[in-house]
Amino acid sequence: MKETTGENTDGHLNFIPKMGKEELIKGYKKIISTIYSPEKYYERLKEFIKNYEPKARSKLSKTGLRAFFKSMWGIGVMSKSRFLYWKLILKTFFTKIKALPVAVELAIEGLHFEKITKRTAGV
Repeated sequence: MKETTGENTDGHLNFIPKMGKEELIKGYKKIISTIYSPEKYYERLKEFIKNYEPKARSKLSKTGLRAFFKSMWGIGVMSKSRFLYWKLILKTFFTKIKALPVAVELAIEGLHFEKITKRTAGV
């Protein structure tokens, strides 16, 4: 078995699989490219926000505001999921504003998953 890198998303195995290594890696890439596709990810976010009941209004901090503006550029302009991002942000703003910080945070995490998927699965 080859020495592992410690990176848990690089597709290297740290065990001896019972199925063929190529088949296993192909299946792994298919799973992550499906669950982290912008369409599926934002579909889950939409459902989460619909059912999310924030207990307290979070205070707007400089860090949070900076993250929001960076997400507007990084996701809202530069990402391939920009239309899904704006749909989520606008719908959350007008229907459940208390959930807006969480929606932004999860959208930022989605960008992270998008990058991992691209690096790992080549999607």
